Amino acid sequence: MDDAIDHLAVQRETLLGHYMRGQKLAVALFRNNYLKTMMRAFLRWKRANQEFETRELMEQLDRTNQMISELGCHVGRLGDINRNLLGENEELRQTALDGIEIAKVVQELTKERESLSQDLVDRAGTIKRLIEDNNNLSVRLGMLQREAQELDTLNRQAVFVDPPQRDTF
Repeated sequence: MDDAIDHLAVQRETLLGHYMRGQKLAVALFRNNYLKTMMRAFLRWKRANQEFETRELMEQLDRTNQMISELGCHVGRLGDINRNLLGENEELRQTALDGIEIAKVVQELTKERESLSQDLVDRAGTIKRLIEDNNNLSVRLGMLQREAQELDTLNRQAVFVDPPQRDTF
């Protein structure tokens, strides 16, 4: 019986060892399952975050592409405006050059007019002097004509008078 008790004690100790090892294995399995579950949850969370970030980046890329497209349209409009402004600038430059040429011509015409005005003033003075000389000559001519007429009258009268009387006048 001692043998049976010893045998039962050994069996009990063996069973107790197995039980403790089973509990340790169960705790290890529980811990492994817990870590495995945590790892799966972490991987799911990480995948979800990556997908979310990928979606956000795609949306940002779409917005950026839209902005690039809008900027391209804006650059095109600015290019058209720039070409129009270049055309207008060229027209204005040509108009300014024409204006400068016109101003030069006007300046030359003004100088020529001043010169002609001075010539006209000189000629007016000459004409005035000539008119005065003409008036003086007309007066002298009138006086000389009267004198000539008087001399002619005297000569006619002298023809009818005797020669000695003629010389007395």
